[in-house]
Amino acid sequence: MSQLFLVDLGSDYINFDLYNNLAKDLVEFALKQDIGVFFGDQGYYYDLIRESEIRNYFIVSDSFLYRNCGFLTTESIEFSLFDNVKSKKQFFEKFAFLNLIFDIVNKYISNNINVYISGGGFASLDCFEEIKSSKKDLLNDLYCSIIDHASEFAYGFPNVKLELIMQ
Repeated sequence: MSQLFLVDLGSDYINFDLYNNLAKDLVEFALKQDIGVFFGDQGYYYDLIRESEIRNYFIVSDSFLYRNCGFLTTESIEFSLFDNVKSKKQFFEKFAFLNLIFDIVNKYISNNINVYISGGGFASLDCFEEIKSSKKDLLNDLYCSIIDHASEFAYGFPNVKLELIMQ
């Protein structure tokens, strides 16, 4: 299966104008970052969306043409068993745009959200490790998850469901 970066904004009712403005801001950001964003796309990972009962969500992708997240790669990061300082810095620099995405989301959504991230290869929600995180700790928690699962995923993104505290 392909990589996944899905943001579940919660099951609460979201006012159309608010949701539409969030979408416009994220699309504008995506165009500047050379990535794609899709709202409510029901064809992609339909089983996960149905199983999770996700209603308000968006998917971040490499492009507006397809829904894969090839950016979820750590190939350019130099991991070391002895010195994580360099690899952590490289990781934070490469994925800093994720914090910017959640800065935009936080302008419109103040409740906690769930973020599903996978480097590929999951069959159901049972495959996702649940991690509580905050907006400010997002990159650190993702980095630690990669290190913790290095033997399983070869320093790639494991399957995680982040409960992201937005305050």
